[in-house]
Amino acid sequence: MGEWSPSICIAFGWRLEYLAVRPEYLQWVVNVQPSTSPGYLMRIMRQQTSEKIFAEFSRLKKENPSGDFWAPGYLIMGGSRPHPPQLVRDYIRQTRTRQGQENS
Repeated sequence: MGEWSPSICIAFGWRLEYLAVRPEYLQWVVNVQPSTSPGYLMRIMRQQTSEKIFAEFSRLKKENPSGDFWAPGYLIMGGSRPHPPQLVRDYIRQTRTRQGQENS
């Protein structure tokens, strides 16, 4: 992820300001043109990284026929600094609870 994300950003004309690869999540701060919608940014990042992950780890592709490595949902916030880790953990917990994967 640390190598792929910067390359993807360069290919699409985005400037990667910050990248953190954690066991629970991937977090980045990216500077994009105002005409780039958040949905487009996420669709491209999900597609591109899923393709690379499945090419590198074919077992994961067999276990996940959806073609999308990532769990449903994402958190997008404006700003030039990373989100506080506790905020991200709370978002993940709340999302999993809504999806029925964790008890509240």
